[in-house]
Amino acid sequence: RVGVRVGVRVGVRVGDHGTMRAAALGVRVGLRIRVRASTKLRYCSSGGDEGLPAAFEAVVQRRRSVMHFDETKAVDDATLQQLIAWTQRAPSSFNVQPYKIVAVRSEAAREALAACMTGPANERRVATAPLTTVFLADLEATRLADQLVAMAKEDGTPPEYLARLPLMVSYFAGEGLLATRLKQASAHLLSPLRPMPSVTAADAWAFKNAALAAQTYLLGAAALGLAAAPMEGFDAARVRAALGVPERYGVPLVVPTGYAAAAAAAATQCVERVR
Repeated sequence: RVGVRVGVRVGVRVGDHGTMRAAALGVRVGLRIRVRASTKLRYCSSGGDEGLPAAFEAVVQRRRSVMHFDETKAVDDATLQQLIAWTQRAPSSFNVQPYKIVAVRSEAAREALAACMTGPANERRVATAPLTTVFLADLEATRLADQLVAMAKEDGTPPEYLARLPLMVSYFAGEGLLATRLKQASAHLLSPLRPMPSVTAADAWAFKNAALAAQTYLLGAAALGLAAAPMEGFDAARVRAALGVPERYGVPLVVPTGYAAAAAAAATQCVERVR
């Protein structure tokens, strides 16, 4: 069962803990889309699965990191909504989905965000792409535990698993420096005796989950005929200030998105070679 709530609004909600000040910058799209990847969700085949490998091959080969965007061609609401809906089908640890997505579209907002980039090439990409998606990683994901348990309960998850779920999220989410160090030390000591899970800091865990969503976004963009350029060349503190993002969120990736400039697409795209 998939439940999707879509609302195109000025401003972007950050969970239940406040609204980003993005509206002041003209960030037009706040897509509140929540895909409930429940244990009951099943892929429904229509008997045409033999074409899926070829279709996926086409999407993977089409995806490129683009240097120049067509400034005259916007990404419409319907395309963006489809792209975000696909993105939230990405897997995440315990289905916590510890990330948020901010879609920056207005000229004023793009200029403000471009000023947070390092280097003229990154600035140009953000300033000229009709859409830039900012991925935020939730560094306090344990605050989502109650919502996660409620959703899992509604989907018929066994009670014994529900009882353990908040503890498991807390163990992996890596919140608190001292607690993380203690868990890492205990895992190291017990590892010779039994397999122990790796414990990382909150930002590493949250960034890892956000990256799964970002890769799904990139492939979805390619499937929709869009070009994108995932970037890490930016000042995260400035990005948070420009969009009014609380300290609770890290900024793993900024992804300018749009349509490749027709005349320069073949010559200027960055082709990722496989080693």
